[in-house]
Amino acid sequence: MFYITLVVLFKIGALRRYFIGWGTLCALSLVACPLLDAYAAEYSGTRWFSLLSSLRLLMLLDFVPLFTIGFLLYMIKTGTGKRWQNMLGILIACGVFHSIDHGKHNPIATVLIVTLVTLCAYGKMPLLRIRPLIYISTISYALYLCHNNLGCILMYRLNHSGIPANISFLMAVAFSFSLAIIVTHRIEQPITNALRKLWTRYRTKREPDSVPAAIS
Repeated sequence: MFYITLVVLFKIGALRRYFIGWGTLCALSLVACPLLDAYAAEYSGTRWFSLLSSLRLLMLLDFVPLFTIGFLLYMIKTGTGKRWQNMLGILIACGVFHSIDHGKHNPIATVLIVTLVTLCAYGKMPLLRIRPLIYISTISYALYLCHNNLGCILMYRLNHSGIPANISFLMAVAFSFSLAIIVTHRIEQPITNALRKLWTRYRTKREPDSVPAAIS
């Protein structure tokens, strides 16, 4: 649903005025996440609270500030917009992130992550260009989904069935990587390629027919 929201913002032109688009999403995160956390104890069993909590998860509201930071870093790298405005937006997004997570993440860790991503974007981390790490980056999104939603559950189940914690951890890691590889190559990449082809056809149809050059 988060990506559907991005497509809608793109279609209405909000991502061209990206401070409006991402600012709206960050404001929604800043308001919705603390409110839902505040009322969780009292209304956690109600239908409307479950619906809003599901929307929160589907729209990745807890992670919108991190997406915003990544987008603004890309804007800085490509020279889009004013640098100071993009940097200010990054600082605001960091503030929103730490506001909605109730201090669960260390601000120093966020600064280090932003610094690392920036160095990578500008090619200042040659160590990360080795083939195994490049391949991990290829499956990183599927791995992110699998390790948290399935890997942790598997590790919990294995550990509670009597398997030692270290073995449970290694089995969960192997399972998460294997599933991420399958999802990337059998689901994510085919869908991405199909969408890219559809987008290319759409752009081609929208382009005005070229006027034949006059023959002198």
